[in-house]
Amino acid sequence: MTIRAVIFDFDGTLVDTAVDTAEGIINGFQHTLRTLGRPVALPEELRGYIGKGPQAIFQVLLKGEPSELLDRALDVYLAYVEEPKLT
Repeated sequence: MTIRAVIFDFDGTLVDTAVDTAEGIINGFQHTLRTLGRPVALPEELRGYIGKGPQAIFQVLLKGEPSELLDRALDVYLAYVEEPKLT
């Protein structure tokens, strides 16, 4: 028997990819909204936005807010998702 390939599943072992999951993305948006003192959206609402990109999602969540707040939201969100998390 010849082994032609070996596959390793290191997801969450060597690299924390939790933020790439729907739960991680939702946590990032909720964290950002709390940090900005805005009402936190429900996970069910946020789940429907996943895949549209954070900037577009904040435009919906913070509709009518000054553009400076949208910029701040994106900064807070990106800092949160880039921060290493313990697994």
